[in-house]
Formats: sequence, C-alpha cells, structure tokens
Amino acid sequence: MRAARCLPDGDFVGTGVGEAVGVAVGAGEGVGVGVGDAVAELPFTGGETALGPPPMTEHAPSSTAAATIPDPSMKRSSRTDLPAATFGGRRLAPPLRTTGAMRIAIRTGMLYDGTDAPPRSNVTLVVDDGRIAEIAGNAERAAADRTYEAASVVPGLINSHVHLEVNGEPDTQTFFLIRTPTERTLDAARHARLALEAGVTTVRDLGGSESNAIALRDAVARGEHPGPTIVPAGRAICMTGGHGFFLGREADGPWDARKAVREQLKAGASCIKLIATGGVLTKGAVPGQDQLSEEEMRAAIVEAATHGMRVAAHAIGTNGIKNALRAGVTSIEHGHLLDDEAIELFKSRDAYLVPTLAAVWRIYENIAGGAQPEYVVRKATEIYQHAGENIRKAYRAGVKIAGGSDAGTPYNRHEDYAYEVELMSTVLGMSPQQALTAATSIAAQLIGVDAGVLAVGRPADLLLLAGDAGSDVRALREPRVVVKGGAIAHERP
Repeated sequence: MRAARCLPDGDFVGTGVGEAVGVAVGAGEGVGVGVGDAVAELPFTGGETALGPPPMTEHAPSSTAAATIPDPSMKRSSRTDLPAATFGGRRLAPPLRTTGAMRIAIRTGMLYDGTDAPPRSNVTLVVDDGRIAEIAGNAERAAADRTYEAASVVPGLINSHVHLEVNGEPDTQTFFLIRTPTERTLDAARHARLALEAGVTTVRDLGGSESNAIALRDAVARGEHPGPTIVPAGRAICMTGGHGFFLGREADGPWDARKAVREQLKAGASCIKLIATGGVLTKGAVPGQDQLSEEEMRAAIVEAATHGMRVAAHAIGTNGIKNALRAGVTSIEHGHLLDDEAIELFKSRDAYLVPTLAAVWRIYENIAGGAQPEYVVRKATEIYQHAGENIRKAYRAGVKIAGGSDAGTPYNRHEDYAYEVELMSTVLGMSPQQALTAATSIAAQLIGVDAGVLAVGRPADLLLLAGDAGSDVRALREPRVVVKGGAIAHERP
C-alpha cells in the first residue's frame, strides 16, 4: 500500500481505487483521511503528543483515473491568473508562480491559536481562499485539494524587529559600508525568503539603507517574490553621528526630526524607527548614553501619528528608555538597562517591549571565534550581564513583551527566529505557549497587522510542526510546512 503524494502540477501518485490510506491519530489506531478513501487500521507506537504525533504526510483525493488538476481560473488558484506586465511595448516575464491558495485540510493533535486560550486537541483546520474556513473535530471529514497531518499547528511567527539587508555577519558596520546598493537589495530578497521558509510569515524591518525593504514589501505583496509580509520603517532616524548613522537619516532638532519622518513617509515607510541611545554595533556609540532628545522624539512621534504611523525606539540605556517612553513611542527595542521607573512608564503608557535577546546572546556565544570587532564584544558582554534579569523583572511586573530578535545582527540569522522564542521561555520564564503568543498575536498587535491568531475568517498564515510547540518550544525550529495567505509557501522533504 502506498501513501498518496501530491505533485506540484496537480497530478498524484499512489492510492488507486480501493486502496486504503491511513494515518495514526491515537494510541494504537489509525483513520483514513483522503476524501473517499477507505478506513485503515494502522498500529502506532511512541510519540510526543496525544495524537501520536501523526506522520507529516499529505494525501490527494482518490479518483477512478487521475486527480483533477485545479482550474487556473478558479478563485482559489490566485497565483495563476495574474496577467503579464508590459513595458515599452515589450512583454515582461510573469510573476513567480508558487503553490497558489487552495482548499487545504489540516488534521492536528494540538492547535494553538496564538492567544492564551487552552489549545484544542484532535481538530481539523480547513483553509480556503486564503483564510481559515472552519475548525472542527477530526471525526468530521473535510473535502479538500490537499490534506495534511501534523502533531501541532501554530500561527506563522511574527518577528517585529529585523534588518533584512544583513544576516549574521560578524562586523555589521563594515559589512554595510562595503556592500553596494545592488548587493544589499539582493541580500534583502534572499533573507526574506529564508525567513519565510523558517516559518516567519510577517516581519517589521526597523532600518536599512535606500528603500530596499519598502520595495521588497511591495514585491512580496504582488506575488513577485517569496517572503513574509513586511512592515518597513525605511531609514532609522538618528542624531548626527549617532548609532546606525551609516544607514540612517541623521536629524538635529525637532523640526528636522519631523522632516525626517516625512521623508520616510514619502519613500513609502509603514512605521518609524528612532534612535534614543547609543548601540552595540556602531563604533564609538555608547549604549547607555542618550542620543535623540525627548523633545526631538516627541516631535517625530507627533508627526508620525498625524499619518497613522507607529513609532519604535532603539533604547538600551536607562535614561534614554524613559525619554522615549515619555515622548510617546509605541515600543522600546532592546530596553536592556531599564529600571523600576521605566517599568512603571511602560505600564502607564501601555507601551510594548521588544527584548531582542538573541542579538546579545548570539554575540556573547560567538566571542571565541574572534571575528567580531573588539568594541562589539566589549559592549555586548556588559549588556549580557544585566539584560536577562532586567527584562525578566519587567515581564513579571506586567510589561507587554512582543517577539523580535533584531535578526541580521552578528550570528543572529533571519532563519533562526525560533531561538528568540526559546530565549523568551528559558531566560524570561515564559511557558512555551506564552513565548509563542509573544511571537504571534502580541507581536501582531504591536505592529498593527491582521495576523498571529488562528480563528475562522482570519488569514491563513500558519505552521505545521512535527512536535508539540506548547510543551517544547524547540518544535518551532524546523516547521514541516509553512502556509502563508492560504498558499503552501514551503515544505520540507
């Protein structure tokens, strides 16, 4: 007996008429899951969840001849009916074709919806036309173009702090300066694809050169390039010579800060990034020292609010954190040297904290390699000694923590976002489900996207896992299937 497997062009192999296809769904028994397939008893031993877990397989509906190839004009095949563009009377290449949105049934042992609600066990989630159409018990069969099984299903991960133009190079400042604009564009596109394949379906890019993340956001939205949904900030706004000056927009004074916001808006940015203190990766910048003043930040925030833009502030030093909070930022990025007064400001201003633990931990873990600049190692080591305790204290006091890794910084790669989620659990004391929630629905709330929650009618950005992410967050490391907007974005063999 052979299990059916769908092929990219819609054909399938295996499962002839009368053959039984089954998957283990409980201790000692199996149930056929292909539409019209016979029920088969399959023994199953061992497993990580109440479901077993079932093997990561997919099944095509049985047919007396061959599987029906989806009609490209059907609504569900959203990627196949895009017209070719023209330029100067010449016909251009059509957009990239990926597996389009289709009706998918996913049988899972545990469904985590991205909130604090208890997980649902042994359910089938149906995806249709890019959204979640229904969630029902496994006993109910659902007609679908494809059927998958997974130990657990979770929302697509949301990384609310990334830099798409870099990906773990040990000397970030030098790397930015030696790469050409064209190279940085290609780098960003490649890193976006790697993030998506690792299960990151939405990112907020908080600072890059040129308008790469902005252009890439639009290319992904048009279906021309694989990648997560991107919320770009454009250039970070810093003081003259401040942290990140080599890729930021230097501004001095409140009116210049307003103008800098308007420039990012003109370029197409969706949010704004301010630099409130020095940082680790810029030579000569002191993390504990103020940079943009409270007055400058307030002017920028007022301007951003006029245009409906949320504002994040890079802030490591204690006083700079409080300046940014008093100025009215939506989120503090890093926040490693916060104190009790800052914690109260977070709560009274209803601000979010994005701890970017992986950024510090990865630098510290790779000191022995000797490839990082001395000033980076020195500053990161000092922060490492305090960051865990301080952020843990803020979390326990009720500060809202949103997942974000500062992906792109030394040894901190876009495809390793699961490590940040693990650190939120091991360092901050979150349960695996709480860490998952921080990296999904809470991050979505922070950056203002319709994502991070699995419920009927919501967008179908989700991951199929081989383990139970609610009991061991390491199950997020290698999602077996990534679904974005109802389409299969990536499958592991």
